[in-house]
Amino acid sequence: LADEAPRYDRPHAIAPYRAAPLHGPSYPATDPQRALLQLLRSPDVCPKKWVWEQYDYMVRTNTLAGPGGDAAIVRIKETGGAVAIALDGNGRYCYLSPREGARLNVAEACRNLATVGALPVAATNNLNFG
Repeated sequence: LADEAPRYDRPHAIAPYRAAPLHGPSYPATDPQRALLQLLRSPDVCPKKWVWEQYDYMVRTNTLAGPGGDAAIVRIKETGGAVAIALDGNGRYCYLSPREGARLNVAEACRNLATVGALPVAATNNLNFG
């Protein structure tokens, strides 16, 4: 996927949160029911379905497998072929280690493409992970 990509040597520094010693968080005692409700309200936990439901993904009737699965599949009527598309990214991986996070996110997108029978052959040029 990246053999032909240009290499950049941009200025960089270790983020302060990575330079500091790693200590586990300390949490004050709290009511478990209240903690559960707070967790369920978090945007990190709630379903994201409402986001892609806002877009009419059946435009021009080319969608073979729409959003919500591992990868979307769009038909190319002129050729009789199709393109599978996967978009993945766990920001926590990139926060902790940008390079390893990029690797893990690309690997996850490739696995998701494979689950729908597609062969990962390309990636966008917007992998700005350092």
